[in-house]
Amino acid sequence: MDERLQLVREYVQAQLASDHTGHDFAHIQRVVKLTQTLLRTESADATLALTIAYLHDVPDEKLTANPEQKRQEIATKLAKWGYSAATIRLIMDDIAHLSFSTNLQHHYELDSAGQLAQDADRLDAIGPVAIARTFAYGAVHGIPLYEAHADASELTSKSAYRHPTDTFHHYQARTQRVMQQLNTTTAQQLAQPRLAATQRFLDQFLAEWQGKR
Repeated sequence: MDERLQLVREYVQAQLASDHTGHDFAHIQRVVKLTQTLLRTESADATLALTIAYLHDVPDEKLTANPEQKRQEIATKLAKWGYSAATIRLIMDDIAHLSFSTNLQHHYELDSAGQLAQDADRLDAIGPVAIARTFAYGAVHGIPLYEAHADASELTSKSAYRHPTDTFHHYQARTQRVMQQLNTTTAQQLAQPRLAATQRFLDQFLAEWQGKR
């Protein structure tokens, strides 16, 4: 591993060690591995893509009380670890515009490295692990499992995304939107079995909730 990536990895692991909302270091490791998978068939600067994959959640407003201060901290550390000023600007811009919620009302076109890290993050939002992450987040934030009167209306704003009626319909709506946002052909292919598993879960959950199975 590039020595700089090892330093980034250690920093991120320390930053996210206490998270219990599904945005922990295990999530980061999966996103990094998925980015590595995408790099086998998609063209992008590997070190840049993996750096973004490692760092993408650290300044997230869900995880820090001061996102801007955290962004400044990251930029300072990247400079210390040998990243050029131009590369740091690119990394920070990609991180700022990578998240699902940031792209709800306006789609930001990232460079190739950012797109791969973004696709990897999107893939970890689909499938069985994503279901567990979503319900863990809902439990931490007191969101009901299921509300019969709710629906999976298309997410159109960050406010709607941050304040779901229930976890079931939130996950259903998010999955639909995530599938529309994947950048690469490889990610779209990798998403298919995850999507199939998601649909099986949603169908079974609903049938059990209604006492039909």
